[in-house]
Amino acid sequence: MDSEVKTVYTVDFEILHRRLAHPSKDVMWQAQKGKVYGLPKFEIPVEHICPGCAQGKMPNKAFPPTETRAKEPFELIHSDLKSFPIDSYHKFKYSIVFYDDYTSHAWTINLRTKDAALPATKHFLAMVVRADLKSNHLVTKRCPLLPWNSGVAAGVLVGPN
Repeated sequence: MDSEVKTVYTVDFEILHRRLAHPSKDVMWQAQKGKVYGLPKFEIPVEHICPGCAQGKMPNKAFPPTETRAKEPFELIHSDLKSFPIDSYHKFKYSIVFYDDYTSHAWTINLRTKDAALPATKHFLAMVVRADLKSNHLVTKRCPLLPWNSGVAAGVLVGPN
């Protein structure tokens, strides 16, 4: 029996970069110089563009400013869906906000899965139909989601800058 251990795969920079949560080349260089016990030797490429790192550095474009406002309640609804990296105590991973442009009322709904979007949207629209618009009395029953992106709704979800 051979005392040699055969490897099934080789460990290279790309694999380590992904497995170590996309550290910079400087961090990888420091790790390779003996700062991390048991890390295999690997070659650091001169040019390396990781698609995940490049995408993470891209800024989101802001929505163009507009001076038009809704002239009556529920004429214009902004909505945004946000996922959270850790589930809440009650196992909610997503949150959606509906924001009425006219009244500035916001409805936030927590969701366990993304596929709850369609039923949540239907529930919200049913709530809008039930609203008594003449007396300005809104039925503020909690209801789920609409996956349209909106800068206004995102601002409500994450708070002011």
